[in-house]
Amino acid sequence: MTRVLHIIDGTISRDAAWQLELLVAEGDDMVSVDPPPAWWPAHLPARSEHVPLGMASLCGRRLTAVAWRADIVHAWSLRAAEAAAEAARGAVRPGVVSLPCVPTGHDLRRALNAPGFAGLHLTVPTRSARAALLEAGGFDDRIHVLPAPARVPDDTAERRRRIRAELGVSDDEALVVAPGEMTHTAGHMYASWAHAIVRHIRPGLRLLLPGGGAAFRHVRFFAGTTGFDEEVFLPGERVGLDDALAAADVATFFAERDNGTAALVRALASGVAVTACRTRDVCELTDDGRAALLVRRRMPRDYASAVLELVENSARRKALVAEGLTVAGEHAPERCRRALEAIYEAAAGVRCGLNA
Repeated sequence: MTRVLHIIDGTISRDAAWQLELLVAEGDDMVSVDPPPAWWPAHLPARSEHVPLGMASLCGRRLTAVAWRADIVHAWSLRAAEAAAEAARGAVRPGVVSLPCVPTGHDLRRALNAPGFAGLHLTVPTRSARAALLEAGGFDDRIHVLPAPARVPDDTAERRRRIRAELGVSDDEALVVAPGEMTHTAGHMYASWAHAIVRHIRPGLRLLLPGGGAAFRHVRFFAGTTGFDEEVFLPGERVGLDDALAAADVATFFAERDNGTAALVRALASGVAVTACRTRDVCELTDDGRAALLVRRRMPRDYASAVLELVENSARRKALVAEGLTVAGEHAPERCRRALEAIYEAAAGVRCGLNA
């Protein structure tokens, strides 16, 4: 079994955390550049490391001794990758950095061209994302596809009963959830907008916006302006991803661009009907709409129409759920771990630092 040093930091995405909890192996070590984020799950202990002068690369030099005890160094954010590159180079170990999606602007240039990153292998969650990185100038032998893992949660029926009871949602009411991390392009405000439009047509519809993120305050403010804020739940960290999906009837992913796939594949595995915007990663993961009701981006009327259709059309929901479970089978944790082991083997072919 490959011994891995996982490196995270305070800016890590929830997408990465949702992947790590299903991919980390017993015996792996995990450290955080500065303290991990406040929401970091307690069952993924990450030892905080001092960052001299606030420079992650200097932290990486301090981690060289830890990297010596590992076979590979795996970073889960671009800032963590700065530390991973130094630690891997100092310990003469291969290095990998996982990206939740194709970055844009400065982050894209940083991932492909930053000094010190030349020895790192990159992973992205879909073939189309890999193709985009190659078009942007990435090297074919250093970019790999690591599908986001998903499993069917235990005790789904009990989770559903418990969470809906805590929220005060009856069996006769429909619950829509927007389960992704709250970023400014993730579409949570569109979910509130769609909920308000449908509520003018149909009573008994509630909206759950669990977790948090950089856009949490904006999402909370917007939800309070729709006139149906009493029917929108923002429980923060009190309701986790699996619980939220178990309680829901419909999951929405109205993102303006790709920003991660872990929540989507977990929604498919949880047996909840999904509606999502047509983005590159979403189209690939849903078999171009066979496993989800896809809509155009930035079109609130389309979003509301999709939510209304899935809430009222049980046959459509069941058909999408069946296709979604088939797709989710390809993302079983065991399959994703095997894919990750293959990536580690490929990365070991070029030691980090030998041609950096």
